[in-house]
Amino acid sequence: MASARGSQGSTPRELVLWSLLVVALAPTWSELLRHIEVERWAGYALLVPVLLLWGAASSSPEPAQPRLGGALLATAMGVELVALIAGPERAGRVALPLGVLGMGALVGRPGRRFWPVAFFLVPVPFAALRATSPGLETLWLRGGAALAGLLGRPVTLAGTGAVSPNGVLGLSPADGGLPLVALFAALGCFAAARADRPPLRALARGLVVSPLAFPTQALAVLVAVPLASGGHAAEARAALDYGLPVACALAGLALAGWRGAGRTAPARKLVAGALG
Repeated sequence: MASARGSQGSTPRELVLWSLLVVALAPTWSELLRHIEVERWAGYALLVPVLLLWGAASSSPEPAQPRLGGALLATAMGVELVALIAGPERAGRVALPLGVLGMGALVGRPGRRFWPVAFFLVPVPFAALRATSPGLETLWLRGGAALAGLLGRPVTLAGTGAVSPNGVLGLSPADGGLPLVALFAALGCFAAARADRPPLRALARGLVVSPLAFPTQALAVLVAVPLASGGHAAEARAALDYGLPVACALAGLALAGWRGAGRTAPARKLVAGALG
């Protein structure tokens, strides 16, 4: 297990190099933060640096690959420059995972098994959200409306909104669940990497886990619609925007830490089998 190996502290050289990378990619980080400020659903991408730092801190450095690292870093800088000059700026987001992979190859950590996690720095494209809308959010709304009716709080569905005398809960394409799918995939990837799975297997495990996000999103909407129809529409909206992703992220981090603790309980074996 990764946690069983003695990890070494970051050297001053590593810290300087990573700091230089952050500065070099500052325009792209700034653009990503502006995007998240407008599109709250993309905030899950902010968890990825935490996962990468955890992965780097919990494992020993691997042999450096200067040529690969230099090539990836040069590509990242080129992508960012082209995006800044020719646009669109959002295209520069690809430079973030490329930069992380390049620096990882140059200094030897985070290890290669954690590299797939870096790709989730790029939020789900809005085109993908539109492709699943309004089908998914409408499906989740119907379940919520049915539950609200059983509770004596009938609602009317109007497009992708649930309307009642006590409040209106409107859903966006992001409420279909794709951002949560990406979050689950990143966490599954990280958990598999912590279990020493090689990069492709870690990515595969993350993709296997990710569909669990759909029933989780459906359950959240199922609860949110009756909550809104009871006069708590603002709270229901906040629960979907912030409560759901934060709760899933914390649960995923706790599970990853649990897996790395070397426990042997039967329940852990079942979860470990599902995640990798």
